[in-house]
Amino acid sequence: MTNEKMIVIDPGHGMGSDGRYKRPIMDCSGPKAKVVRGAHNDRSMDDLGYLCYREDHGTLKIANEAYNTLGTLGYHVQFTRFDYEDVAQNYPNAKIPKWKIVRHLTELYGADAFVALHTNAGGGSGPRVFCRQPKAPGLLDSSPLARCIMQSIVSAFDFKTGKVKRKNYAVLNSKIPSALVECCFHDNIDDMQNLLGSDGFEKMGMAVAHGIDRWFRRAS
Repeated sequence: MTNEKMIVIDPGHGMGSDGRYKRPIMDCSGPKAKVVRGAHNDRSMDDLGYLCYREDHGTLKIANEAYNTLGTLGYHVQFTRFDYEDVAQNYPNAKIPKWKIVRHLTELYGADAFVALHTNAGGGSGPRVFCRQPKAPGLLDSSPLARCIMQSIVSAFDFKTGKVKRKNYAVLNSKIPSALVECCFHDNIDDMQNLLGSDGFEKMGMAVAHGIDRWFRRAS
């Protein structure tokens, strides 16, 4: 199968403009996930000696698997970042909000959909997929895209629940269908054992990709 659909994926939380990672390292080796290191410059977790997770690494792994799956389904895919530096690092001399950079990239690539990938925190389980509240009746509604992705993740991991929520995140300020995916909770040990287990990142990336594909098929 081939088609002309273009998807832009944003693997969330690369290195910030100050050269420091903004998301914590989580120790997932015990009965409860806990923060072991906050903002830092160290790109290696080998010295920590236990099962760990870092969001900027995790979202990039999920994005790569989504890229591979979408490619086999015939879609074109572009990333906002391909390594551990944030998209804003490409604009070092300009004080441009990330959402404006993302919007510029979606227009540059002629994207048909935009998906940001994250993992969540704050006491919960399963995916939370966010889309913007349409500002007026008749304007673009991204909730069908968000719902397809959420249902695909819940099915792949047998989560008990998943939710689609309205949130006017600036990065979703786009003229095309857009969703911000909190794939699971990185402070929930059960969620993280699923993600860090055998083929967890591959399963998550494939689930995101199949959710996007399901939405395109229903919308066509």
